[in-house]
Amino acid sequence: MFAPYCSTCASRVLLTTRRIVRFTSEETGLVDVVLRCYCGTEVSADATAPHATPLPAVSKPQAVPAARVLTRATAAAAS
Repeated sequence: MFAPYCSTCASRVLLTTRRIVRFTSEETGLVDVVLRCYCGTEVSADATAPHATPLPAVSKPQAVPAARVLTRATAAAAS
């Protein structure tokens, strides 16, 4: 089983060995496996999702006001 990232589907897909299109062995001993996704796109078995762009840092964090809990005691004291 393989779970490469498919850029067309924009997600990882679970593919079995029946989806292998080709594989090549390099002189270094590494094996490159290419699979066909269900959408038809050929993907490398070790394809990973692109890195997300980090959000800009907040320059000055602001405090969030605490929620006020209204109970019978606080309602009686307020009236």
